[in-house]
Amino acid sequence: MSFRLIVRLPGHRGLPGVSDCALASEAFTVYRRLARSSVQVEQILDLRAGREAPITGAELEAMAQRERLNGGVS
Repeated sequence: MSFRLIVRLPGHRGLPGVSDCALASEAFTVYRRLARSSVQVEQILDLRAGREAPITGAELEAMAQRERLNGGVS
């Protein structure tokens, strides 16, 4: 997987959850969907090239837009 969204699930325990996505466009779709729910996105990680670099929602959106322009390649 290339991108990981770490979320906090609703409820009194606030359990953590993870969503892994291969493409930036997939990850951004999940990010937007979660933003409209009661799930809080705590961190977005870029896992490409064997690293775990935190990125912002705006950076993820830019990567997704570039990916769409390049036909699925970010």
